[in-house]
Amino acid sequence: MKLKKVLTISVLFLMSAAIVIAAGVKLDDWYEVEDWELEVCSKWGGTEEAQSGASSSSPIYLSQITLTLQGKKEAYSVPNATTLYKASWYLEPTAKVSYKVELIGNDMSEKIGEGEASYDAPAQGYYADYLDAGFSYVKMTYGGKWIQVPLVG
Repeated sequence: MKLKKVLTISVLFLMSAAIVIAAGVKLDDWYEVEDWELEVCSKWGGTEEAQSGASSSSPIYLSQITLTLQGKKEAYSVPNATTLYKASWYLEPTAKVSYKVELIGNDMSEKIGEGEASYDAPAQGYYADYLDAGFSYVKMTYGGKWIQVPLVG
């Protein structure tokens, strides 16, 4: 049974090929590539020869630091309700650094995360809590620098 199916498919394929050849289906001929086309492709798309490559045992950095920081606050208008604060972060520096993440308000702050991050061990975190405070920003301090973004919501 299996042999019969394979034989039937093979015969159909050969018949299709024979019809295409008999009908004289012809593909367009390729054209001569001009010098300006080689120049454009070599400059913007590669080289005329095959590409070569190399490997490295040390990291190849795309940037000095990869960092994302975002925060959100959700206030509820029900009796005895507090505000839900959420923050998330990701830090991937090229060298090992200490970092701290804080919620910032008028003359107040609350630490919500801290640790160390490096290229081989990036830091990431998420924080969510109901707080009775008026925070407006989330701030990350890392390696003597800092970034602060507003809490949306």
